[in-house]
Amino acid sequence: MNTKVTAETTQPGLRVKGRVPVFVLPSGAGGQTGPGAVRSKYNLVLVFLGSGRVSEAEQYLLDLAAVNPGILAEQGRVMAVVGLDIEAARETASRLVLPYPLLADEDASVAARMLGEPGACALCVADRYGEVYCMETALTPSDLPSTRSALEWLQYIQSECPE
Repeated sequence: MNTKVTAETTQPGLRVKGRVPVFVLPSGAGGQTGPGAVRSKYNLVLVFLGSGRVSEAEQYLLDLAAVNPGILAEQGRVMAVVGLDIEAARETASRLVLPYPLLADEDASVAARMLGEPGACALCVADRYGEVYCMETALTPSDLPSTRSALEWLQYIQSECPE
């Protein structure tokens, strides 16, 4: 029996107890990167901030930067995906002095594939093997859980599997 796979029948790429799919996007710091660059080495805090919402999300990006030392201490890395072209992502990363990659998903296709809903925002926390422990979605960046909760999830992951 042949089953046709359509957008309506597929699951979002990110979900609790699933694995973070590997994707690569241009980075505001230069080059390209994605979750595969840290897999098997570091836990991951992956944030999607929707299309064209960077001005609305700047405080969230800065809050992530503030907890980044704690995230690093828990063997974690942050990646933030924004629906901007690469030049706008570069300018934003530079202006905010972000210590983590700001990835440009200009047409929001990766975000739509990962979240199953175009324009949605999300906070995802995964272990070093890509297993998702926390997945929270929201309509706007200001409705996402606090960045402190991402750090708490990493602390939990490290307590379960500290290697």
